[in-house]
Amino acid sequence: MGIPLDAEDKIGEFFGEGGLLSKTLVGYEFRPGQVDMAREVLDALIEGRYSLVEAGTGTGKTLAYLLPVLLSGRRAVISTGTRNLQDQIIESDVPIIERAYKYERKIKAVTLKGRNNYLCLRRFSRFIAQGAFEFKSDVNVFKMIEAWSRKTKTGDRAEIEGLPDDFAPWYEISSSPDSCLGQKCFHFDDCFVNRMRREAQSADIVIVNHHLFLADLEIKSSGGMGVIPKYEAAVLDEAHNLERVSTSHFGITVSPFRVEELIRDLFAEMGAEGINKDVQNAALKVGESSAAFFGALMKKKGFSNKGEAVKRRILKDFFTEGEREKAAALRSRLQILRDRVRGLSADSVNTIVWRAEEISDAIDFIVTMPDDGYVFICERRGRGIFLSALPLDIAGEMKRHLFDCIDTLIFTSATLTVSGKFDFFKSSIGLDGETAERVIPGGFDTGSHTLLYVPRDLPPPGNRDFVGAVSKAVEEIVKASSGRALVLFTSIKNMREVHDELLKRLPFEALMQGEAPRHILLKRFQKEVSSVLFATASFWEGVDVPGEALSAVVIDKLPFDSPADPLIEAKMEYLERGGANPFMEFQLPRAVISLRQGMGRLIRSDSDRGVLSILDSRLYKRSYGRIFFESLTEFPATDRIGDVKDFFM
Repeated sequence: MGIPLDAEDKIGEFFGEGGLLSKTLVGYEFRPGQVDMAREVLDALIEGRYSLVEAGTGTGKTLAYLLPVLLSGRRAVISTGTRNLQDQIIESDVPIIERAYKYERKIKAVTLKGRNNYLCLRRFSRFIAQGAFEFKSDVNVFKMIEAWSRKTKTGDRAEIEGLPDDFAPWYEISSSPDSCLGQKCFHFDDCFVNRMRREAQSADIVIVNHHLFLADLEIKSSGGMGVIPKYEAAVLDEAHNLERVSTSHFGITVSPFRVEELIRDLFAEMGAEGINKDVQNAALKVGESSAAFFGALMKKKGFSNKGEAVKRRILKDFFTEGEREKAAALRSRLQILRDRVRGLSADSVNTIVWRAEEISDAIDFIVTMPDDGYVFICERRGRGIFLSALPLDIAGEMKRHLFDCIDTLIFTSATLTVSGKFDFFKSSIGLDGETAERVIPGGFDTGSHTLLYVPRDLPPPGNRDFVGAVSKAVEEIVKASSGRALVLFTSIKNMREVHDELLKRLPFEALMQGEAPRHILLKRFQKEVSSVLFATASFWEGVDVPGEALSAVVIDKLPFDSPADPLIEAKMEYLERGGANPFMEFQLPRAVISLRQGMGRLIRSDSDRGVLSILDSRLYKRSYGRIFFESLTEFPATDRIGDVKDFFM
């Protein structure tokens, strides 16, 4: 494809001053860090080793690993934490390399997604023949899907503009590993998932997300085929999210919706074949037992009220004797259903057997809690109850599925270190042994374009006067910045109270998370340049608002995880049992990385200027404050509001 395979010097030729990239991008500025990162990635790929690269905002890290992947001659997969980054690679970064090298053909870059993003032709045909809509409003949306299905080449739901995220019928017509017949399916050759697999086989670059990356590794470790074509190396971008994703992936979750889906699929699959009364009665009994068990949990204290999601940790006395009996009855009826389905000859119901076993085993594991290496959680979300078992240490799973299987891994993110060290990140994912480690400063001039403001005289979080003091401080800051501010909170309660307090006092439009979908809020925020957006954790990452619309980021307090969160509480207990200091070795580094992610919203381009404010006096009054300051050294700091006002003069 025209890219030379034998030249480390090609990195300099591409990224260097006067190089190919400078001739391709208007306004390009040479970034030494981008060259350093690209050479490190190329060396890791050629030598077959692990490398950790923290690349500050503005480094241009996606190009700094994409080009080495192509130059190395090794087949590599790129795994990201967000869809936004996948889109950026496909729509922006790959075309830049193409234009720079003036390729005779395009670089073939393919994004693979989880199965449920793709239309299943077999299930779609079955639904059209048998399906009934729960809501009349679903009919018009489904007509839109039918029209799209006749012309789509990918089967990817992302092509359907206006399809609601929670459109229920989609889950009955999308691809699912639970219902896939493989080569026995009549639509096997035309299957969209198989088509994407074939596309990926011949791709120069395959891009996935961390969930799919881990799922593929686990399937292959068990002898399965997986979804991602064979590769020799992996680049894991946004790697700071890897522990969270891995904890979720290697956990177990069961809900009434899984049971409902099992029964629905059984009846749908057997509709054409005809379902005998024994199987039908067994399925109905499973439904009754599921409603009894999960319905009883829904009525437990703290879960019965509608509203925000509620999590409770499952301890030894969580389940009553009656609830245990209902769980046993559900497991028994799942086993009866499994045995009766086993006697059927249709290929389409074979998966029902192991799905029933899987649900039964999950309920048993969560109710009996046989392993103290897990935290067990009961969560109410909307009209459903979700039971989960999450591992407290993912090191074993990561070693078995990742580190023992791939000899070349590049982990990168803008936030991997605490006080300049990778120790916490490595321990969080169970990475031991020698690895190359590089910290590359960002490509923006934060020293002259930014200011860190931390007032000394505010009451500490938890003090009854804290929210009132935060309101006054936010008012001063956003008036100095003429609006143009993102105000981030660690709790919904504080966000609402400060927003409501300032709504009438601020001479700017005050937007608040929850008033509209996230993407609409961000568009309004960027369009109304003087507006102020009040938000919580979901806006700490993936918000990219370059230019004048975002000139101030205000963080109400240090983003420590709540010790009342069941996972955090259990993790701290687990670490303490092992002789570790849970605060210093877990809570503190997590808060530092989270804070650095929040501050990363401020400077998104060379011309951006802004103030980062942290309204938490503990930075001065607690000994751990220095660790936060050590991780924010690129920001000139002040404790005077007058300096903030002068900055915006």
